[in-house]
Amino acid sequence: MAEVYVSVGHRTNLDDACQRILDLCPRSRLPETTHAADLLSRITLATHRGTTQPGRNAEPAP
Repeated sequence: MAEVYVSVGHRTNLDDACQRILDLCPRSRLPETTHAADLLSRITLATHRGTTQPGRNAEPAP
């Protein structure tokens, strides 16, 4: 995995900045908004293609 760099900004300290990053990325290093958008795009593609589940190995719907 790639490293995540956190810098201190206006009116925040390093501990608060690190905690905000951990709150925004609870499951992975991607922000939740990016993770949700990726999942929605995969579901939309699977629906458009007529597959049962999103992903590369999805089987065609009966």
